[in-house]
Order: sequence, then C-alpha cells, then structure tokens
Amino acid sequence: MSLSRALADRLAAFERGVTQDQSSLYRTVLEDLGRSGIFDAAVTAGQRAPSFTLLDQHNELVSLSSLLAHGPLVVTFYRGGWCPYCNLQLLAYQQVLPAIRELGAQLVAISPQLIDYSERTAQAAQLDFPVLSDVGNVVAATYGLVFELPPSLRAAYENAGTPVQVNNGDGTWQLPAPGTFVVAQSGLVVLSYVDADYRKRLEPAEILGALSDLRDDIQEGDLASESPGTREIAGIDNGRFE
Repeated sequence: MSLSRALADRLAAFERGVTQDQSSLYRTVLEDLGRSGIFDAAVTAGQRAPSFTLLDQHNELVSLSSLLAHGPLVVTFYRGGWCPYCNLQLLAYQQVLPAIRELGAQLVAISPQLIDYSERTAQAAQLDFPVLSDVGNVVAATYGLVFELPPSLRAAYENAGTPVQVNNGDGTWQLPAPGTFVVAQSGLVVLSYVDADYRKRLEPAEILGALSDLRDDIQEGDLASESPGTREIAGIDNGRFE
C-alpha cells in the first residue's frame, strides 16, 4: 500500500468518527493555513540546506555537516509521535530505509518533541535512523516551516487529549508543517516538499527518485559545479484539501 493510500484511509477513519462540523473545522483551518502564505519562505530546491546540530533519541548530538560527510541526506520534519499521520510517514520511510542507504544516503526525522518522546516514537515504530529533537522549533523555523496552531484547533486538540504542549515541553502551540528535503552532499536541496495540509506527505518513491538522480549525476560528473538538477513539490495553495 502506498503512503498516500494509508494516509487517505486514516483520514477516512477519522471523519467517520467525528461530526460534520468537526470535519469542516479541520478542513477550514487547513485551507486558511494554505492560503496564508506563511510557508512561502520555506526552503526550496536549489537553496542550501540550513545547518543544524540536535540531540537524537540516544541523547547524542547529530549535525547536518556530519551526516553530509557520508553522502546525501533526507531530512523530514514531523509534528510528533502523537500524530497518526506522522507515524504512518515514519513507518513508510523506515520501510524504504535499506533502499535509501543503498543509494548512499541517510535519513533523519526532526520534531519539536522533547528527547524522551522522540525516544518513545523511535522505539514504538522501531525506527533505525536518527530521530532528532528540535525543542522550540528553532531548526524548523530556519526551514520556514513553523506556524501557530489557531485557537479553534487548539480547543479541538485539547478535547481529544492531544498532548502537543506536554510533548514539546515549551508551553506553546507552535508546530512545523510537514516538510521533507533531499539534500545533496554539497549541501544543496535537490527536492523540497512542504504542505500546509498535515494529512499529506511525500511519497517514498519520490525520495528514492531524487536520490537515484543524484547518484546518476555523480556518476556522470554533473555535480562538479554544485548544480544538480532540482525538483520542488509543494502542496500549498493547491486547492486540493479534503
């Protein structure tokens, strides 16, 4: 099953369990967020990936530069282990991790969760890649992904017992929009995916395609000028929210 199919099934299950007014609330908030332009400054293909140094689920420092020293990198931002759509994404990416590594690349996932919750997320899904804690969304902000959850949706989350503030530990309602970036070893972003609708994520096949293109470029010597072919996939303002 594709990731998009799994996400659509999860959304359908959610909508069967809520009222029409509740479903409309989520849809309206996401549409408004998509039209807001808040993510217009998000990192795009062709730009250099902002650096970071963060603690992983083992309480060890992991940096962008240290990862790129070994080859290309996939950087994905997710909201937290409390988010079922995030968990489906992380599981899907774990499944293609051998293929990512076969293409000479690595994968890291970043969320604003405290380290303890990042560790729980990694253990629950048996993730075999670094799960980094970006407390306060400091790194996510440099990628242009941070937004404030509106009061109407905060109330819905609180009523559902969604532990955003507990897991993040900073008392705010700030979250990163789901974003995934394929970064060449040179540090240039060759694929950028950002979507205001958290129920949509980048398909693993798109990641593998970008990494395969990078490998082919390297073999052909096209990266000598640090100008790899770039692709951008964006779901913002696309008018296709459910």
